[in-house]
Amino acid sequence: MLENLLLPPTEISFRSHPGKLNYSVRRWLPSADVSHVIISLDDELIGDTMMGALKALTVGREIEPVAIYSVGFAAQKFGQLHLERGRRYTLAETDKLARVGLPATGEGHHLAAWLESDLLPIINKELPNKKTAPALAGYSLSGLFALQCAILHPGSYSKVAAISPSLFLAAELSEALRSALEKGSLRSIYLAAGGLEKDRELTGLSQNLFQLVENLGTQLCEVNSNSIRTDILAGHTHFSTPSAAAPFAFRHLFST
Repeated sequence: MLENLLLPPTEISFRSHPGKLNYSVRRWLPSADVSHVIISLDDELIGDTMMGALKALTVGREIEPVAIYSVGFAAQKFGQLHLERGRRYTLAETDKLARVGLPATGEGHHLAAWLESDLLPIINKELPNKKTAPALAGYSLSGLFALQCAILHPGSYSKVAAISPSLFLAAELSEALRSALEKGSLRSIYLAAGGLEKDRELTGLSQNLFQLVENLGTQLCEVNSNSIRTDILAGHTHFSTPSAAAPFAFRHLFST
């Protein structure tokens, strides 16, 4: 299959709906008969990192070919992206993000619905031979959102990679994820955080982000240790963790 591996610049398409929120999608299809797919959120922040890691592991034959659909907001400036992320990756209004300048929150249900009604049907049409439901990946706010989507829409996503997920916004997540694993609607979870993600002053909690992530991984391992991997990456900050974690995430989710 590698002889026919496609490595062109990724196709860029924009999907919009009058009067609704707009989303951008970048797609990489490594071959015509690919059987695995992952939807990566936060394209503007981690899209290139995720695609690069995916291509490298594919060429190195560490994983089976995986198609990636990288979803973003077509933001041109970080200030715009910063505000959009706060709106679209949170499922309820909260004042916990005010310390990082995100006053507008709580529109995540629109994105979750768009993934279900628009993007998943496109994936099903383009990749009719895929073996399982798509995996879903996210980082920081979108990492938490990815975990929440897997709970909200059982069966729509078979695996989740949550890199530095903002767990301080959803302390009750553990039981719902345990239930999804027990019922089999969610088959595999990858969690990661940087060992330097010491942010108690931002969360107002007694634990740092990497401790919250580590604790969640430990709780989920009680259900099925083979389906859970948690990496606390020493020496990495919140912003460097995605580059370090991406190869580990894909190996866990898609190893041959």
